[in-house]
Amino acid sequence: MGRKRTGQAAFVRGRWVARIQRFRDPPTPSGKIRTIEIVVLSGGKPVTEDTAFGRRIAESFTTELQGRYDRGEWDPPGSREDAPSSGSDSVLQWTTIWLKKQSYTEASKDLARVTFWLDRTPAFAKMPVRDVTPKAVASWLTELASAPNKQGALPAPRTVRNVADPVHRAIRSAVFEGCIPGGDPFATIPRDVRPRATDAKPERRPQYRLSREEVRLLLNTPTIEPRWRTLWHLLVLTGARLSEAIGLRWSDIRDDTPLRRIVIAGQLHHRTRKRTPTKTRDAREIPEHPLLRSVLDAWKDTGWVQTYGRVPAATDLLVPCQGKPDATDGVGGPLWQQDVYRALQRDLASCGIGRHRVHDLRHTLASLCADAGMAEHVASRWTHTPTTTAGARSMYVRPAWDAQCREMVKLEL
Repeated sequence: MGRKRTGQAAFVRGRWVARIQRFRDPPTPSGKIRTIEIVVLSGGKPVTEDTAFGRRIAESFTTELQGRYDRGEWDPPGSREDAPSSGSDSVLQWTTIWLKKQSYTEASKDLARVTFWLDRTPAFAKMPVRDVTPKAVASWLTELASAPNKQGALPAPRTVRNVADPVHRAIRSAVFEGCIPGGDPFATIPRDVRPRATDAKPERRPQYRLSREEVRLLLNTPTIEPRWRTLWHLLVLTGARLSEAIGLRWSDIRDDTPLRRIVIAGQLHHRTRKRTPTKTRDAREIPEHPLLRSVLDAWKDTGWVQTYGRVPAATDLLVPCQGKPDATDGVGGPLWQQDVYRALQRDLASCGIGRHRVHDLRHTLASLCADAGMAEHVASRWTHTPTTTAGARSMYVRPAWDAQCREMVKLEL
């Protein structure tokens, strides 16, 4: 007789969740038992206290829910993993099953977002997928734009777009399967109904960056722990996404002249903790700023050794966790994204700077490059790969490495 299942309680994005083992469902392609995350509730409200008391509540909730699942008294919503065979499934069912089969990094976030907003628009969510028409899509988008969020406010146009996009891709799969006659219903909706990628409060957009003086404070405050200060240099001076930065290894820094190359060819999946292709499935090469080189060299020669107890190998991460060694990554394994966020808020506060997202450091590099008068067609390649039709043609037009290095040294901090 095996050990009794108790599930796992975890503190994720500011709240406790119960990870329930769904052993009755088909395993993943790699043979592992599937799990589902359920928000831990106490008195009908999510448990948000990251304390010993909050952990006890979460563990008790998780054990009880896992037991109910084991006894067949409770089934997770949307636990069916087989693909729909006809258009009789509702839009919510079809989209849920389709998203659970996706492997891209943000699939789990899209699933949570789509489930939340489809629950607020039940007429469209319960509609059989075979009955979806352009008029039904247009009515849903209008209803979605007027549905309140958890705080009672209307969603931003960008939020509506982020919800509609995965639903659209799921509906396209239904068209491909022959469940929807007449083609893609999203393709013919009027332009004025299509969701736009704009913020609820566009005037806040300029605040999504650090000023030059704030960057100097963050990078030069001596009280900041060396490993975090190294990571802040890396994020600010490469413009890498957080998932890309925490997955960088020493072997990703290639010797070259006049500046070394930092090659970003993958990212760390925030759930599987495994290296996956980048968001655009393309690699980027970034000249290593002289300031970043001095920081990384000092970190490798002294800070890394003092923090982790040995000389780093080429396959080691630039900034790993501190703790129990990982079987594949050595030392303490890759950093957790929520730990990076907490460390950034702590270090910003110690510098007298207001709260910022980790992604704002990426915005900061793009803004600093513009302030320095860099050539846009050169600097933009360090943070993005061309995605438009014209940009796709320019994929073959790559500035010479010397030219890229000359632009990078224009950035003076």
